[in-house]
Amino acid sequence: MDSISKLSKISYVSLTFPSSAAAMPIVVYILPFYADNLGLGLSIVGLIFFIGRMLDVITDPFMGYLIDKYPSKWGKHKHWIAISIPFLMVAIYLIYLPNQSLATPTYLFFSLFLAYLGFTLLVVTQLSWSVVLAPSYDERTRLLTAREFVSLISMLIIIALPAIIEIYTSSIEAKIQSIGITSLIIIPFIVIAALILVPDKKDAVIERAKVPVKEMIRTVLFDKALSRLVFANLFLAFSQSLFGALSIIVFNTIFELPEYSARATLLYFIMGAVGLFYFRSLSLRTSKHFSASACLAYGAIIILLAWIISPYVIGTQYSVYLLFAFTFFYGLSFAGATPLIMAMVGDVSEMQEKKSGYSKSGAVYAYVTTIAKVGFSLAAAIPYIVLETFIGFEVSLGASNSEFSKTVLWNIYMLVPFFGYALAGLMIYFHPHSRETVTDFRSSS
Repeated sequence: MDSISKLSKISYVSLTFPSSAAAMPIVVYILPFYADNLGLGLSIVGLIFFIGRMLDVITDPFMGYLIDKYPSKWGKHKHWIAISIPFLMVAIYLIYLPNQSLATPTYLFFSLFLAYLGFTLLVVTQLSWSVVLAPSYDERTRLLTAREFVSLISMLIIIALPAIIEIYTSSIEAKIQSIGITSLIIIPFIVIAALILVPDKKDAVIERAKVPVKEMIRTVLFDKALSRLVFANLFLAFSQSLFGALSIIVFNTIFELPEYSARATLLYFIMGAVGLFYFRSLSLRTSKHFSASACLAYGAIIILLAWIISPYVIGTQYSVYLLFAFTFFYGLSFAGATPLIMAMVGDVSEMQEKKSGYSKSGAVYAYVTTIAKVGFSLAAAIPYIVLETFIGFEVSLGASNSEFSKTVLWNIYMLVPFFGYALAGLMIYFHPHSRETVTDFRSSS
């Protein structure tokens, strides 16, 4: 496919808004809200989140196979995007605008299941679509970093709403409702525009018969270059999800600064956008794997420095400065690595397609998102269950929890992401598909 127009690119990357705007607050706001304000408790909410995400893990490979196997007359991807939206709209309404008298564990589980089913269809389809829309090494970097930028802008818009509301009221319910209403209004317009303006793969229906299931599974699961990216992304997803799941609790309990929580979160995502552009530029000057590993190494160093400094600052009048300094500098590493890893996955998918003669980008990206979701689910479930069940931490007590339990919370919050970033960075740095490798393969095929 020839290079697409700027308007088509804008429409394509805008499809990131539904998953970014609605999914990210689930970890940051919804889980603490249902655990504390609606009284379900950390262990129950963590377990529900874990089970919901694990079921989502089961659906991802199935969805990837469907995307590759069953195109429509509109192409390979458009109809799957359209199908995802009703699931998302219903789920957003149930999660963000709940009838509190009905907010039982079953209610939360059903709502999350619907949400993640919609997210799976939307995200896997959009990532698969990128292989068609951006066929070159740097073009794929540009498209997927633009996608990540829109993801950050979406998060900033959504995070800005609670930050604004926080000026007038500290009600977490009001903050959550503002997120849900805004998402329900914006999402239909974005999806309709993309379905109209973004071109799809013309020969998708002809390729339908060329998708042997067993061979697809074998080549996807046992490709060493792909597996290295998959597990690096797993460590990154686990680290970032854990950080998000515990941030509001840490702001309230460790820093004792609940009045700054929304603004600190907003700063974190703003700096993520700044860092994204820097590491994107570095990638275009060097390579994806070098830039991604540099981003991850930087993030690990910032975490370690903050952890070393924290005993001397937290609990003093300078706590607020540490809070904002940490979110400022650590935020720079938030968005730099993920789109580069996804672009590298696209390179691997393209190389597999040229070797086999058929497209399996849906299965490839489903594999990536499936393993990442294992990390997402464990990252919230494990610390919530460990803290409440084994450490005796109670979210409702806030800063009144024991010093021991607060120390465990802080060490989990800081050290787990440190090791996750460090491991992911090492795996990416030694990845075999450099710019030269991909270019040579493309020129020889």
